[in-house]
Amino acid sequence: YFDELNVPEPDVFWVSDDNTTCVPNAENTYLRGAPDLIIEVLSSATTRTDRVTKFQLYEKYSVHEYWIVDPIEMHVEVWTHDGRLFVYQGEYSTSKTFTSRALGTDINVAKLLNG
Repeated sequence: YFDELNVPEPDVFWVSDDNTTCVPNAENTYLRGAPDLIIEVLSSATTRTDRVTKFQLYEKYSVHEYWIVDPIEMHVEVWTHDGRLFVYQGEYSTSKTFTSRALGTDINVAKLLNG
């Protein structure tokens, strides 16, 4: 929950123990604020929303890291927030690994996409 007009439902999100800006509401029914990591998995129905609408929303609300997973093309596109805007970290295929700044670890794309 970012505000009254912006309540996205990402496929996956993660909030670190150190994140003080993404907190439960008073009733503990949802989180308000930007999580550390959001992952969206593309489908034919969601590609435009994930790449444009949600991208701009997550950037505006300073989500630390945004992954766009393409299960058809078998790659992950990684964006990190620099305090103002998302910065493109790269596109990684199943033969690659990348370092997630939000998670503080290397991610093996083959394991991520193939389980």
